[in-house]
Amino acid sequence: MSTHRDETRQRETDTGLRTYYTDLDRAVLEKLSEQHREDVPKERLEAMAKLPTEFATREEFRQKHRERTGASPENGTVGFSQGLERPAVVRTDQEPGEVVATLVHERLHQLSDPRARETLPKKTYEGMTENLAQHELGRTPKQGDRVAYPEGTMQSEALRNHCGEKAIRDAYFKGDNTELKRCLNQVVQETEEECRKRLRNSASSQS
Repeated sequence: MSTHRDETRQRETDTGLRTYYTDLDRAVLEKLSEQHREDVPKERLEAMAKLPTEFATREEFRQKHRERTGASPENGTVGFSQGLERPAVVRTDQEPGEVVATLVHERLHQLSDPRARETLPKKTYEGMTENLAQHELGRTPKQGDRVAYPEGTMQSEALRNHCGEKAIRDAYFKGDNTELKRCLNQVVQETEEECRKRLRNSASSQS
């Protein structure tokens, strides 16, 4: 009898959590759509609105991942999306705050321009996604933080600080790397000039 009651309570808890996360998904969708309406085509926003995020237990997540990708998820994977083809899937067996962070991360994937995924290295693309997600949540990523794709996230934070948020948003949401490339080229030029100065100074001190 006790086991039956426990199972019933667990089902009620799971149902309540899914309802909560579904409501939260709508709120995240509305917030992101409002904030990025100037960055993202209206058609992409409308398509995303038709794909409510699916929330799954660990086993349900593994099954959905295998069905949709043909492969089991890598260890530590807690969410995945496939552009605007199908709804994103987020695991619920995390701390509530981590579920929210994963939800925002996957929704941002759907908002991104397809060219961003195609032209940016995977580490950079995923790092930009997580960096944007952290800032959406009011956090500034720092070295050593427990975040998805930590190396790419910190790389993206460095790019944001040096090149500006607009360069990141243009590359991610519009697939336009013009400003980012201009900024990086400038960094390379400045680095080369600094190296030449050091070489000249070294040569002068030895003469």
